[in-house]
Amino acid sequence: MDSSERDWSWLLEEILNSILDNLVSVFDHARFSLVCKHWSSVAKQYRRRQFMKLLNRQLPLLLIPSKHNQRYERNLYSVTDDKIYDLHLPLKDNSRRYCGSSHGWLATVDKNMIITLRNPFLNQTRLLPPIMESWKTSYMHEFDVSRVVLYNNPSLSTSDNINYNVVAISGVNRTLEILKSGSETWTYVDKTLDFFQDIVYYNDMLLAVDLFGRLVCIDAENSNCLVIVAREETMITHLSRCLGSSVYLVKSSEGKLMMIRRIMKEVGAYKYITQRFRVYQLLQSSKYGKGEWVEMKSMGDDAVFVGDNETVCVPAADFPGCKPNSIYFIGNNVKYCGRMYYFQPYEVGSFNLEDGSISRHYLYDQCTKPLPPSIWIVPTLRGDQL
Repeated sequence: MDSSERDWSWLLEEILNSILDNLVSVFDHARFSLVCKHWSSVAKQYRRRQFMKLLNRQLPLLLIPSKHNQRYERNLYSVTDDKIYDLHLPLKDNSRRYCGSSHGWLATVDKNMIITLRNPFLNQTRLLPPIMESWKTSYMHEFDVSRVVLYNNPSLSTSDNINYNVVAISGVNRTLEILKSGSETWTYVDKTLDFFQDIVYYNDMLLAVDLFGRLVCIDAENSNCLVIVAREETMITHLSRCLGSSVYLVKSSEGKLMMIRRIMKEVGAYKYITQRFRVYQLLQSSKYGKGEWVEMKSMGDDAVFVGDNETVCVPAADFPGCKPNSIYFIGNNVKYCGRMYYFQPYEVGSFNLEDGSISRHYLYDQCTKPLPPSIWIVPTLRGDQL
C-alpha cells in the first residue's frame, strides 16, 4: 500500500462525515463502509447519530422475483438506474400477493385471514390477529385485504408484541379496520363508509380516501370518521369509468396533502394498463374544516411511488436518476380463470405530469409463466447494520 492509499484511508473524520451527509441510499452507505476499517467505524458512528434521518430518506425499490423465479427468494430493482440488486431476500411466502408494504415491512394474508408482517432486510416477522370473515374459498383470501399501512415502525421495537397501530382496507366493500396498539382484535370504522383506496398519516391525523375522492379523518379511539371532502358527484354518476382507476394519498415534500388518481384502460379480459394520472391538492379552511380537491399542474421536484404499497413521495434531487414531477407506478395484472387467479406479467413505468408521457420498463418476457406480484418497498436498517 503506497502513501496516497494510506492517506486516503485515514481521511479526517470531519471530512468523512461530510461525505456521509450527502449519501442517501443504504447501499451507498454499505459501499462506504467497505473501503477500510476506519471508514467502517466512522460510518457506524454516523448511523447511530443519524439513524432516524437515514430511515426516512430511502428511495423505494421494486421487490421482484429472482432471476430464475426461485420459490423462496426475491431481488430488488432500482427503477431510477435500471439495476437489479441480486440480494436473494428470504421470503417464505414468495408466491403470494402482498397486500401492503409500509416502513419496509411486507403484509400477506392467509386463508384464515391472519396477516403476517415480514421485514426481509432484518429477517423479522410479526403475526397479527385474524382481520375478518373469509369468503370461505381457497382462491379469494389474498384479495380480501387490499391495503395495510403501519403507523409505527415495528423495527424500532424490541418486542414481538403488537405495540404499533395498523390500519387495513378489507372486504368486498373495502371498509376500514384498525388494530390498536396492544389490542388482540380489529375494530371496524363506520361500515356506512366504503370503497376506500388509500390511507395516510398526515399532520397527526389519520386520513383515508375512497374511490370517488371522499376524504375522511379517522378517530382511532372512537372508531368514527369526520368527512373533510365529500364525494365527487360526477364520479358517482360515472361508476363504470371509476372501476378502471385507483386513488392514492401522499404528503408532498413541502407538506401538501395530494390525491393522485390513476386512470386505466382495458386491453383485454380482466387486464388493464395505465393510461394517465391526475394530481390534486387539498385546500381547506382549517385543520378539521371542509375542504376541496384542486388539480395541480406540477409537483415540482417531487417523485411519487404508487401501487399496493404505502404511497411514498421523495425529493427527486436527493436521488441521481430520479425524475422530478413524476409518478412511478407498478400495475399487478390479475386474470381469473377456472375459479383461480393467475398473476400476469405486470407493467412498470413512470408518468411525467408536465407532458403526460409514460416511460415503461420491461423486466420480463411477456411470454413467461405467470409471475408472483411485485411491490415497492423502502429498505430499512438498524443502527448497527451495514
